[in-house]
Amino acid sequence: MRLKIPAMHFVNRFFGSAWTAFLGYLGFLACSVGVARAEPVALFDGKTFAGWEGNIGEVWRIEDGALTAGSLEKKQEKNDFLATTREFGDFELTLKWKLEGTEGFVNGGVQFRSKRIPDHHEVIGYQADLGAGYDGALYDESRRKTVLAQPDKNLLEKAAKPLGEWNEYRIRAEGPRIRIWLNGVRTVDYTEPDAAIERTGIIAVQIHGNATSVVRYKDIRIEELSGEPTNADEAAARKAAAEQAIDAQYAAWVETLSPERRAWETVLQDQLGSFYLPIHKREKVAGRSNAWDFVEDDPALPRVLLIGDSVSRGYTLAVRKALDGRANVHRAPANCGPTASGLKNLDVWLGDGKWDLIHFNFGIHDRNTPVADYAARLEELVGRLKTTGARLMWATTTPIPDDPEKKQTAASIVERNAAAAALMEKQGVAVDDLFAAVTPHLAEYQNPKDVHFNGAGYDFLGQTVARAIESAMK
Repeated sequence: MRLKIPAMHFVNRFFGSAWTAFLGYLGFLACSVGVARAEPVALFDGKTFAGWEGNIGEVWRIEDGALTAGSLEKKQEKNDFLATTREFGDFELTLKWKLEGTEGFVNGGVQFRSKRIPDHHEVIGYQADLGAGYDGALYDESRRKTVLAQPDKNLLEKAAKPLGEWNEYRIRAEGPRIRIWLNGVRTVDYTEPDAAIERTGIIAVQIHGNATSVVRYKDIRIEELSGEPTNADEAAARKAAAEQAIDAQYAAWVETLSPERRAWETVLQDQLGSFYLPIHKREKVAGRSNAWDFVEDDPALPRVLLIGDSVSRGYTLAVRKALDGRANVHRAPANCGPTASGLKNLDVWLGDGKWDLIHFNFGIHDRNTPVADYAARLEELVGRLKTTGARLMWATTTPIPDDPEKKQTAASIVERNAAAAALMEKQGVAVDDLFAAVTPHLAEYQNPKDVHFNGAGYDFLGQTVARAIESAMK
């Protein structure tokens, strides 16, 4: 609804302040009508999983009208999320939650403007945190992995209820602004400074891993606010428009680069693929550093190339930091994957420059490759790497957990590390034994039931790699 209101100086002159106040009130009503696009609706009917997807039956169940996960008798090994089947943008969400626990990190959360990470149990996006001292806080799950805003101790004491009691969340996401109320007390008023962060996504509820706990969510209702998608087609259109905006900003940024840097970005565009390339673009638009930064060589320092999968990507920045001023640390322009991908793309990864040392690994993505085939491909890769004249250093593959669902076993890595060790001894290639280095620290550094590591884990691996490289270059 729109009201055509005369200019206020005209109204004041001819009709007086009372009329002005009345028109102001009408204006307020008009604005109020325009804010909400729809009446609040239930996201959960209290009886079925309609509109939700996830590990239903295995992790999530419905008890007493609440979405429920966990047990007080058995530990939940890893984070798990039950998510809506559609996405939301600007909204106001209300729900009630209750958390109980006896051991470990007793915690949960409400994800919003989030995405599931492909082939992974985690999601990425904002979270209204709960439990373990984080009630009322805003956390950035799997992205910046940090608390963005949280109430001080005095405010939290005023708002929070004891473990085992029902709490109420009100979450309002409107443009870049996010507000959270815990039991009627506003605990967060945060404005996102990064325009590249997506403002649409799923809503999900979490049970945190590594804890003996039960979490419940009920009375989940949402009111979509003006300008946001109301159906899947519109949501997809908005998402496409957001991606096009990032693409345009990224392209404009690339145009400002030197010819050498532009050439590097062209290689990345060809090599990073549909998962990592959009992340890289968002990070560059936001001005953030990542593993695939262009490296401006200091000609007085040796050139080092890291080749490997997502674990290698995870520790790249830590290696660069540790060897700052002592080596030019480059990274292959890809998540290098299995040995088959290495044979196909190695020439691109090596580029035209001369390398002093190449630190390389293939293994996790070959966990189901027959060992004989893996060894044969790896031997061919070693032969091609030797033609560069660089010193070679093989990194043993880091441990992975048993996970029948993903068709992976811890033993598969032990077998492939043994095959690689025999080959490297035969070929006279130095070994950086990351498997042995990190194995005693898996409980501290590796994500539960995951091949990847937390931030401290990647720092540990990065420092281990840096020490090995520095020792080899003496």
